[in-house]
This record gives sequence, C-alpha cells and structure tokens, in this order.
Amino acid sequence: AHLDDFLAGKPSQAVRDALGEKLLRLYFRQVLALGALHADPHLGNYLFGKDGSVGLVDFGCVKHFPAWTVSVFRGLWSLDESEVGSDKNLAFWQEWLDLNKTGLSVRDHRDILDRVGRFYQKLYPRRRGQRAEPFDFGRVDFWKDLQEIARRSISEKIHTPESIFLFRAEMGLYNILNRLSARVCTSRVLAEEIRRSEGGSLR
Repeated sequence: AHLDDFLAGKPSQAVRDALGEKLLRLYFRQVLALGALHADPHLGNYLFGKDGSVGLVDFGCVKHFPAWTVSVFRGLWSLDESEVGSDKNLAFWQEWLDLNKTGLSVRDHRDILDRVGRFYQKLYPRRRGQRAEPFDFGRVDFWKDLQEIARRSISEKIHTPESIFLFRAEMGLYNILNRLSARVCTSRVLAEEIRRSEGGSLR
C-alpha cells in the first residue's frame, strides 16, 4: 500500500518503527555500499507492507556518485561528537562542496556548518561509549529545523549538483519518517551501515 492507505490501517508503533529503520538503512546503503541513489522521493514510489516490508519503485531518476564522494561522506558520517565543529569537519565539507566558490568567508562557512552540524548531532548523536536513545521523527521541531537548514543552504548556495540529489532524497526520506512518527536508533543504524560498507558487503 502507499503511505496514506498504509497509515489508514493504523499500523502499530512497532511496525512503524521497523519501517523507519529499514528506510534509513536503505538510504545509507545506497550511498555508502552502492554509490547510487534512488533520487525521486515521491510518496508514490514507496510501498509499505503490513509485515514491515518496504517496496521501492520507479528508477527513472538515479544518481551515481564517484568513489571520492562516497569516501568523503563516509568520513563525515564517521565523525565523533567532538569533531563535528572541528577543522576536520570543515575540511570534509571544503573538499566536497568546494566552499571557495560560494564567495563566503571562512567565518561564514563555519557558522553555516556549525548550524548544520548541531542539527545532525541531534539527529545522529555520536557520543562514544554511550547508548543513544531512539530518535522520534514525529517531533514537530525536527521538521521545522530541517526545512530551515534546507532553505538557508539553498539561499547561500551551499550545494553542488551531487548534493542537490542527496538532499532531495534525504528530505523525502525524513518526510516519510515524520509521517510514520517512526522512532529509530539512528546512530546505531548509521554505524552499522558504515561498517557494512567498509567490509564490502551489500547484504
């Protein structure tokens, strides 16, 4: 069933959470393991089963990423909490976005990336040695924060042709997770998908 019909059946929280985890894994596995992304997050392209299964259809818009882009994102997504606002973090973004072309100062770059970093740190808390609680995608403030980051990134031209596809797919993913009110252990999923991709497994 499509999302509205699926939700009309009043699935349990456990089923919605399971679907949320599968959708999140699907996104990271495409980028990190396949280097290719289904980049048309229209709700009609997703099918949901009562057993928690997910179907993805219509591959008319697929973006392929070079190995260096996948490597940069693996590095970004592997950063510890203490490194989010560091020179190391800025270097990753500098390499991928080529921030020199934006015309913004280094201070402005840091301000923008600090804002983005704080948002993703809430979404994917990475505190070594601590167990992260499930993130509730049904939170109203989460969706508002995401829309503001997207608006500022576009207005300040902090993007590349590749990032447009990534952010589009990510916005679509988070929209579905928000509609599902899914609760997902985001940090665990991300860490597991990074390890899986480093091992070369596509399972």
